[in-house]
Amino acid sequence: MIQTLYHYTCTANAKRILDEGMLRAGADGLVFLTSSLEECRLVFAQVMREGARYYQADRTIQVRGPVNPDDYVILEVELDPDGHFGHLAIPHAPGIFSAYDYSLIHRGNCTIKRARMLPVIQPEWQAVTRLCPQAVQNEATRKQASRPLRTLLAAACCGALVLGMLSAKPATPAFAVDSAYWTDAGNHDETWYQPGKSLQTIVDADDLAGLAYLVNFGGIDFDAKIIAFDDDIDLSAHHWTLIDSSFAGTIEGFHHIITLAPSDFALAQTIFETTPAFYIGSGTLEYEAAPSNLISVSTPANPPAAAYGTPNNAAALALPTMVTVQTDDGAHQVAVDWDASAAGYDTSLVTRQVFSYHGVIALPADILNPFAVSLELELEVTVLAKPPAKDEGGELPATGDDVFPALSLAGILTIISGALVARGRKALS
Repeated sequence: MIQTLYHYTCTANAKRILDEGMLRAGADGLVFLTSSLEECRLVFAQVMREGARYYQADRTIQVRGPVNPDDYVILEVELDPDGHFGHLAIPHAPGIFSAYDYSLIHRGNCTIKRARMLPVIQPEWQAVTRLCPQAVQNEATRKQASRPLRTLLAAACCGALVLGMLSAKPATPAFAVDSAYWTDAGNHDETWYQPGKSLQTIVDADDLAGLAYLVNFGGIDFDAKIIAFDDDIDLSAHHWTLIDSSFAGTIEGFHHIITLAPSDFALAQTIFETTPAFYIGSGTLEYEAAPSNLISVSTPANPPAAAYGTPNNAAALALPTMVTVQTDDGAHQVAVDWDASAAGYDTSLVTRQVFSYHGVIALPADILNPFAVSLELELEVTVLAKPPAKDEGGELPATGDDVFPALSLAGILTIISGALVARGRKALS
């Protein structure tokens, strides 16, 4: 069962990890991950903030110096549980944050199937730090209660090592933006809501997620209230949960654009379960899909061998016009341009030829390539040798004693007729 986990690292290491397809263990022989994006951001925000006290692998307390969050990324990785995952419980003094409290650990290097980079922080640093450890623990408890988690206790040198099979998550589209939803803990903000006022203003994605949370889980229908949108809002970082049909407020949209993750946009080009009322003259909301990010390219199979004399072009040589690429929103078919001039194919040769055909993938505007995935393809093409010549009767020519058996009926009649004519001429002479 493939599991999605999260691991933060410095940007300089991220490319090496993606190239190698492996998370390398540290000096303590462990790789630290988290089971959710919000937990990974919490660990980073607490451990990596300047002045933070934390435990090293040798259990010594360290004090963090200045850190630039832009120098770090979170890797969302997909992997197969291999029996080497668990939790490491280390007793520590009150007030000392320990990454062990929220981390999954893997003993030894960890092979990953797929990975993509995410920012370590949300748009505002406060959006991460306001997620308290207790909120994360409550959310984790809620999730674990809804699905089985089988564990096996084993001794470890620094504490109790909990090993087990990682629990399965609900099926989601491959690399679908982020496994979290906007209504998950830490992704929404309700501080903008003022119950005593009729006009409520939505400024950013966290605020809009707060609206969904208040309606869907807080039982607030916003009857007789106006919800004004102050700016365009990008919701592509997480999955969107449609605002329940119980919403009774009025929207001042001002034609602001709401950007949804591609998979969410494909399901519903809206953020509401039912179309809400719009304030007269203020305009509605507009919707668009965010671009997908390219993850990998599937190289197609080599084409079948072509007959002698096949023209030097991609269509005649049966090269594919489309290839499959994997994005963070799933698989897509995209066009590929093949370069006949660089193929090294000589149509004048009569011998068998094997050569390479070079192509370049033409990404559409709605698929970006932030990880610099190679767009070049190279396939091996075979053209068969020219077959032996054939006579007029369509049969292969024969030699020696096999002349007559190999000739066609028309050929035999021609030879007999010629012989009779020659005998007649001789008699006349």
